[in-house]
Parts: sequence; C-alpha cells; structure tokens
Amino acid sequence: PYTLDVSTPGVERLLTQQRHYLRASGHLIAFVLQDGEQLTARLQKVEESSLVVVPETKEKHRIRSGEPREISLSEVKKARVVVELRQLD
Repeated sequence: PYTLDVSTPGVERLLTQQRHYLRASGHLIAFVLQDGEQLTARLQKVEESSLVVVPETKEKHRIRSGEPREISLSEVKKARVVVELRQLD
C-alpha cells in the first residue's frame, strides 16, 4: 500500500522574484524581514526595487489597516501569500 499526495506550490509558494509580487498585487502577504520583523500587509504597489504595502492587524474579529509603508526588496527575507477565507452571506 502507498499514499499518493498530489499538490502544487500554488498560492502558498514563496515570493522570490518581482514577477511573483506583481501577480500577488492586492493580496495579503506574510513577510519576514531581514531584521526578523514579521509583518502581514496588503500589497498595494510593486516598484523596481521596492514594495508599497499597507500593514493589517486583526483585533476582535475586525481588520485594522495601518499607514502605507515602503519596503525594499532587499529587506525581504521571506514572503508568501496569505490565503483569505471569506464567509458567504
């Protein structure tokens, strides 16, 4: 007997190249920066060597957005899209 697990990196693939960020524009991204800071932010704009993001935090079932922030691509140690589940009414 054996188990066949079929998967794809798909949505949870690490974002490593500028084209990955372009495709993820508008999505919520989980970042780990070179200094160890962890940041969850919505990707607003992709520039040649930087990203413009809006940090988001969840407080008591409400999402709170912060001020736009620019992050240099060289500051990003690791980034991936956060899968967002929405309740249908």
